[in-house]
Amino acid sequence: MKNILLINFLLEGLAGFTLIMMPHMLLMDLGQPPQSIAVSRLYGILALVFAILSYQLYIRFEYTRLYKLVCLLIIAFHFVVSLYFYGLHQQYLTSSPGAFILHLAVSVLCLGLYLKDMNKFTVHE
Repeated sequence: MKNILLINFLLEGLAGFTLIMMPHMLLMDLGQPPQSIAVSRLYGILALVFAILSYQLYIRFEYTRLYKLVCLLIIAFHFVVSLYFYGLHQQYLTSSPGAFILHLAVSVLCLGLYLKDMNKFTVHE
């Protein structure tokens, strides 16, 4: 279960640095208007903050209801983002389904990790 936080830290940290340094990578299009570059960089900053938060939770991990909720929210986040990127790809707003596939794979992997250890969480606090 702790690995969900580690995976999220690594993925979001890498994505954050990538989007800040190369904002065109979000939609995989070099001809983006300046507004989309600004939004990509803002998403990169958010991804870095999400990564730092995930790391801080990772190093302090305990099997409590709060951490269970956090892990479920991370799974839901990646699943919803995968659906959003699937829609963007179907509308030809992205040239590659890579973000869709990556986020879907991460959500499925994290769901498997959650299901494996879900009985370790405390019932009452």
